Amino acid sequence: MRWYHGWNILAVTVLFQGILLGSTASSFTLLISEWSREFNSGIGDLQVAILIFTAVQCLLAPIPGTFIDRTSIRAMIIAGTVLAASGMVLLSMVTAVWQILAVYGSLISTGVLLAGLLPAQTLAVKWFRGRRGLAIGLSTAGASIGGIVMPIVVTQLFLAVGWRDAHLILAAAAILLIVPAVWFVVRNSPEEMGIEPEPESTISAARTAARVFPLWTVAQILRERTFWVMVASLVPMAMALAAVAQNIGPLARQVGVSPMNAAFLVSLFSGCALLSKILVGMTADRVDLRLLYWITNSLLTLGLLLFAMQPAYPLMLLAAVMLGLGGGAFLPLLASLISTRFGPQSFGRVMSMFGPATIITGTGPWIAGRIRDSTGDFSLALNVFLVILIPAMLAMLLLKPLGTAQPQPKLAPGE
Repeated sequence: MRWYHGWNILAVTVLFQGILLGSTASSFTLLISEWSREFNSGIGDLQVAILIFTAVQCLLAPIPGTFIDRTSIRAMIIAGTVLAASGMVLLSMVTAVWQILAVYGSLISTGVLLAGLLPAQTLAVKWFRGRRGLAIGLSTAGASIGGIVMPIVVTQLFLAVGWRDAHLILAAAAILLIVPAVWFVVRNSPEEMGIEPEPESTISAARTAARVFPLWTVAQILRERTFWVMVASLVPMAMALAAVAQNIGPLARQVGVSPMNAAFLVSLFSGCALLSKILVGMTADRVDLRLLYWITNSLLTLGLLLFAMQPAYPLMLLAAVMLGLGGGAFLPLLASLISTRFGPQSFGRVMSMFGPATIITGTGPWIAGRIRDSTGDFSLALNVFLVILIPAMLAMLLLKPLGTAQPQPKLAPGE
């Protein structure tokens, strides 16, 4: 059987997400303690960087989303890589907390937006048909693989050469590894390379035959009930996940866990998130997505509950496993829900519209950090996020299963 180029595309999406997200968002929690001591700042003050990082990405997401289906995704990824690497160089020079916030809120957030989840998942949807669910899961694996590898790499670097020189090394690695791979491998679609697309599977062909997907406008998406059910179900899940994931480092350090053991916690969490993404991706084409959501959200809830108890290190490891298995499902679930409810032709636009709706997720780490600064630990904060997961699980009951009447664009007067 001839090798399908789509697998090369997925490998590159794993590479650029792993390096960029792993060096920034995934490793941020391990640098907080260093920055807090050097700049005499609270955890909550530093978590504003992740709040701004998330807010900027959410607010700007519709911009690339409006033209990603008709422009060069390769050029977008390379531009994002250069921006993010430039941000890492600037991080090596900062002398105050506000400068960290400014870099994360500008170059790094914009760079990761252009060379992150949106282009990766759009490429997966465009290149795969029969195994689209698996491809979507694998396209999100880069963040988890980066979360496994990069926290340990970053920790070793800042212990060996300091966090400033570590950022210079990370910037050089991003440019040298990502840009050539993207330039030579990535193309928007099989048709652009004169390659036959992946054939439909029996299941996907039946689904496609049963439905004709319209092209959705931004206004029509915002008027669609299914879109807002997805927001109500998935945003609290993402918010709770971000709150604990970005605070694993300081949470572990406050109970006496060593820097390398804290890094291993982050890597274990990311490894389990990777496993979850692959498993959810493999089953998304066969299983009711609502059932997958309830199972994974329950695992996330159990992980939060364990961390809220501030257990000994062995139980922290178990909590990290549950958090990874539960939280890792978020991205493939979101992408699969969008592709099955709105269709592949409108995937990039709907996915980008989800960005502004999830801007609240960036407040999760900041809220947890501020509560910790006020109370001295994270227990109250984690209990707050446990509470918001209950109505989120109930909201998923409002999503109709496939096979029933599916959403169609609602036309406003004059449309």
